[in-house]
This record gives sequence, C-alpha cells and structure tokens, in this order.
Amino acid sequence: VMEGVRFLPSDWDNGPLPCGVDLSGYKAYRSYAPTRSGVMEGVAILLRSGVWELDTSIPPEANCRRLEKCQRRGRKAGIVLHARRCHDHSQRCCFSSVHLKWGELGPKLAVIADALDEGRLAVPESPIVLGGDFNTRGLYMEPIDELIESKGLSRCPTPKLPTCMGSEEEQIDFIYCSKNLGCSPGSLCSIGNLPRPGKGPWGDAPGDGSDHAWVQVTITSV
Repeated sequence: VMEGVRFLPSDWDNGPLPCGVDLSGYKAYRSYAPTRSGVMEGVAILLRSGVWELDTSIPPEANCRRLEKCQRRGRKAGIVLHARRCHDHSQRCCFSSVHLKWGELGPKLAVIADALDEGRLAVPESPIVLGGDFNTRGLYMEPIDELIESKGLSRCPTPKLPTCMGSEEEQIDFIYCSKNLGCSPGSLCSIGNLPRPGKGPWGDAPGDGSDHAWVQVTITSV
C-alpha cells in the first residue's frame, strides 16, 4: 500500500515512477484527486503480478472502491480493493490504503470507518489488511486503535522507530490485519531508514523518493 502518491500517467503500472522506482511486475490501483495547490495526490495499492489479482468474481462497482476526498474525511483519499490469489481463488483478501489528516480526530475516524465498512460490504467474511499514513502518534492513536479493534483488526507489531522526517520521534505509519490473520513479533516486521536529514523527499537514498520510511510486515493465515 502507498500513500501521498502524486499524479502518475495512466500506464504507470508499467513503471518507472518519477522517483525512479521500477514498478514492472506490479498492477497498480489508485485513488487520487486535486490538492488545494492543484497537484493530483492520493493513495495506491500494488498487486504483484502472478501472485495477487483483482477479484473479478465481485461486481466491478464493489471490487475496487475509491473513497473520494471530502470535508468529512479531512480532504484525504482512501481505497479498498478485493483481491484473490492468482492460482487459488479460494484465498481472498481485502486490502485498504488510507492517508489521514494531521490534527482533528473526527475526519481520521471517518476515513477508517468508511474503509473498513466498504471492505465488509462486498464480502463480509473476507480478511482485511489496512495500512497507511495515520499522521497520528503516541497516545493519540488510542481512539483509532479502539475503532479498528472493534472492527476485528489488530495492529501488526513493528519496531518502535520513527517513520517520517516530519515526526522523527514516533511512528505514524501502521499496518493492521484481521484477527484471523497472523503477524507475530518474530515474523519479518521491519521499518526502513528515513531519508538523510536535510535532503528531503524525492530521490534521496535510501528513502526511495519519500519523506517516510517503509514499513514491512509478513502476514499469514492463522
């Protein structure tokens, strides 16, 4: 899942990204809209070719739902995608990417509730993986965690490291998964390096074109 993605041409799933990341081998699904400055920005989900594919057994109006930017959601976008294993259609999962606004709690809860409710509408029993830039840290995450827990998901354990140059003390990017999925502390859960101080986003290795560090978790069926 990706957040804060700037406008990309319609064929960008064939790569590369403006920051030079080759997307060959991935199919991209995204939801974006103009920012106040006129730049197109939003969120995306990449499915690895030959591993995951869009679940076409679900009607097209429901298998990929784009949460448009609106005032209630703090002018932030989201996306909900139902996928299945390419060679075993009995294995299904709903993936969601969200980007929450700094500050007020209400819009953050609205984005999360809408994303998880949309995921349950098409396939109520489908496991869900939710990831994103929550723009929230420390104790302020408690009401968000409570909402997500009430929807049947738990936060995946990761090292307690900062994930954004603008918030260098605490983590603000998180991944959650349904409780019938597993993400144990001993699995491959890691956080990448932040871009070097003073360099900023877009191309400063090892930040790979972002002002955030990547968060990686290994999730399996329980």
